[in-house]
Amino acid sequence: AIRAGYGVYYDSTLFGMYENNIFANPPYVQTVNYANASFSDITAGTLGTITTPLTLRASPIPAHVPYSQQWNFTIEHSFTRDSLLSVAYVGSKGTHLLGIVDVNEVYPGLGAAAGLHTTTGTGTSAPGTTAFTTGDDPRLNALRPYPGYGAINTTENAFDSNYHAFQVMFKKRLGAAGMFNVAYTCRGTSRTTAPTVPTRRRTATTGTKANTGRTSATAPTC
Repeated sequence: AIRAGYGVYYDSTLFGMYENNIFANPPYVQTVNYANASFSDITAGTLGTITTPLTLRASPIPAHVPYSQQWNFTIEHSFTRDSLLSVAYVGSKGTHLLGIVDVNEVYPGLGAAAGLHTTTGTGTSAPGTTAFTTGDDPRLNALRPYPGYGAINTTENAFDSNYHAFQVMFKKRLGAAGMFNVAYTCRGTSRTTAPTVPTRRRTATTGTKANTGRTSATAPTC
């Protein structure tokens, strides 16, 4: 017997991710803190100040519908009435998958080139080290593409995935004793992951952007 199949499956993306931006981003949401205030006069307390850049959320424009394609091709042959050998190729491909990209990330190596890493301490801050820690964030913020803001986490439909597999299965019925079944799979996968830094960044007015991601592939697992 020869069997084959193909299907396309679409994902229904939650519109809540657009609502989250409204509920989290200024000027729609702002938090004011007063310390040591009384209910009779809250403003008499000490007004708290925000010393770190604001973190924003963003949505893809335009937004694409994520979808997955799946296919298979199978050849089956019965050598006897109680035995069956099946050989198949199966695959799938995901397109426009959702992921998060920080479009306000400091370019790799820029902080070290500017000499912003603290090397007057010990451990990761010892002389000659290049590993940045959260203690370096205040200085790195000055190098962000959009000064005055921290991370701008953007939900993107810019991710893909691939899966390919060769499958072999043998079945033999043993009568009243049951069934003997053995299977073998050799597979390989690849996916597009988030880029370290977008090649073209989003503009605050148009909201247009294109990213070049990193593609990682795994060696076939057999």
